[in-house]
Amino acid sequence: MRIKPVDISIRNLYLMILIGFMCAAVGGLWDASYHFKYFRELYQIPHLLNAFGHALVTVTTVYLWCFEKGPARKGLAIMFGGMVIFGLAIIFDQWWHEMFGIDLTTWSPAHFSLYLGSIVTLIGGTCFIWRNNLHLKLPTIVQQTYLLICFFFILDTLWFPLMQQENGVIAQYWIDRGIQTYVTQELLLEFYKLNNSVYGDISSWVYGAWVALSMTYTFTLSKRFALPVYSMTMISGLFIILRILMNVIFYLVEYPMSAIPYFIIPIALLCDLLYHGLHRLPRLRELLPIAVIIGGIHILGLQNTAYPFHPPIAEYTWMWAIPAAFIGCFAAHKTYQYLFLPNEKHTPFAMLREAATWLRNMR
Repeated sequence: MRIKPVDISIRNLYLMILIGFMCAAVGGLWDASYHFKYFRELYQIPHLLNAFGHALVTVTTVYLWCFEKGPARKGLAIMFGGMVIFGLAIIFDQWWHEMFGIDLTTWSPAHFSLYLGSIVTLIGGTCFIWRNNLHLKLPTIVQQTYLLICFFFILDTLWFPLMQQENGVIAQYWIDRGIQTYVTQELLLEFYKLNNSVYGDISSWVYGAWVALSMTYTFTLSKRFALPVYSMTMISGLFIILRILMNVIFYLVEYPMSAIPYFIIPIALLCDLLYHGLHRLPRLRELLPIAVIIGGIHILGLQNTAYPFHPPIAEYTWMWAIPAAFIGCFAAHKTYQYLFLPNEKHTPFAMLREAATWLRNMR
């Protein structure tokens, strides 16, 4: 017997997907703060909220798969793949903790498998909404709003590994001044037993390099989707608004707060202005935004303010930010090609050859 679709509008289904992504994002930010106050538990509330968000996306994806036909199914298939990766990553992460004990870093292989599942799911959701909108012919502003929100979640997920440094640098600031924080003393002892500082034994160039990769990937992919003129600025603005709101909530409920990366707003704005101001110079419009991101990170590394507006950034970070930015840019182009240009080769050797050609053409 054929299943009949329930009378649910596509906008409500989009809303369910976006609510699921939002639950996962809020759960992730809460999780980062939680681990600066309490030891990890599998069934802690932030984990459950994050899992609920992914479960809501999964249920919606299953429903859509039953009734969607044609090209829109590719995005749903990618979402399924992301959900499978995320589910396996939960098992891997639990095994990792059981084998190696307390894991006080966001930079472990188990955690990166979780990020990978989330990113693949988000890319699939963005692809589905894009393809579905093409034949639904929704108003342009509605289409662009959905996509902007999707890219905001992509940036938020890519940024998540940096939460250890952004939460840690604020905790370290108060600890150095002998001021009691919301971080428990027992947890602090474990931090210092395993690391040289409260935010982990991570090299100071890693923060800037990962910022460069995250921003160039999001910026480049959003431009391939032909989003509005100031799309990167709007995406960055949504990201900062969420971080401010979460910090306010954490302050009210006495949870550890994080540094907020305000610097991405002026960098994103300048990237948008250059990209759209140089529409007649295609190579420059690709290179200059990358240079702005790298230059902005270098300038941050030269700053030395009393209050830590961002984690420490080594002055030589730009040397690592350059390859990271080009990796982010190239990965964004390959993501778009995989989603919408299926006839192109995507083997590792083909990608290496294309990367070499791409770099030569950009000179």
